[in-house]
Amino acid sequence: MVGERVARGLGAPPEQRRPAVRDRDPFSVEIYRILEGSGTLVTGGFLELPLAESTNPNLIRTERGIRDGLARQVREGDILVLQPGTPHWFRSIAGDSLTYMESRIQITTHPVQFQP
Repeated sequence: MVGERVARGLGAPPEQRRPAVRDRDPFSVEIYRILEGSGTLVTGGFLELPLAESTNPNLIRTERGIRDGLARQVREGDILVLQPGTPHWFRSIAGDSLTYMESRIQITTHPVQFQP
């Protein structure tokens, strides 16, 4: 899957805000290229329970947060490569939005569990 997405920050109008969903894809390497904006990406750690419903059976999600993850500042031009099963989410976005291109490359048919 390749696509471009916009993550909306708290400064965006309410109708454009998206819930802060934390997820992990246990089958695919995820590659993000930050096209515009900046923010804080949290990776690793554990998804907080309970898990949220997901329309994609290949994604495991929660709306509660990530425990024990590593926070990094990301900005336009950065390329991020996340291994299968790595929990991640944009904890904060500077300004109104952060635009990124996302690619997922399935590399296994057996789910990978991230272990910090």
